[in-house]
Amino acid sequence: MTTDHTLDIAIQLASPDEEIRLRAAQTLATAEVNDAEQMLVSALGDASWQVRRAVVNSLIQRQGTSTGTLLLRSLRQHHHNPSILNGVLQVLNHYHIDTVPALIECLKDADVDLRIYAAQALGGQHDNRAILALICALEDSNINVRYHAIDALGHLQADEAVAAMLKIAKSGDCFLAFAALDTLKRIGDRTKIPLLEDEIFHTSAANTLS
Repeated sequence: MTTDHTLDIAIQLASPDEEIRLRAAQTLATAEVNDAEQMLVSALGDASWQVRRAVVNSLIQRQGTSTGTLLLRSLRQHHHNPSILNGVLQVLNHYHIDTVPALIECLKDADVDLRIYAAQALGGQHDNRAILALICALEDSNINVRYHAIDALGHLQADEAVAAMLKIAKSGDCFLAFAALDTLKRIGDRTKIPLLEDEIFHTSAANTLS
């Protein structure tokens, strides 16, 4: 298509009207437009979740040769933005591009929300390379990051985390202790479930053993 048409699509993607942006994102799924992949990647941070979903679907449909490179560059430059990070990971996972190293780096970021998201995402990667980094995240200064690291280790059924889970379960912190007990259940280590006699944890611990 012409340069003018490419400009028209770019203007539509920047429109204050959500419906116009949505139609533009959907059009780019198949339209022969110059820099279509670049425009879509740039739109991953759109304020509307519907537009972002359309952008992800369009990127998956296009499967352009430059898309992977553009996505990885966006991940490095905009990993502090959870909306962009989420969209990038969805498309990269569809392309079977390795995202674990980038997510592990995100666990070290100064942005708490990004660390939380990285912990959640690593739990869904089913990749044991994330285990050591998630165990390190159990010492994070933010309790929500620690909670999601515990949960992610459960999803990964990380035997290496048993000792850490037992320590957390005995810590007296109800918020984290229940999560640790649930992770022990997922891991399958039922021989050392603590706090069975503790009134607060009795039900949770008993369910873990059952």
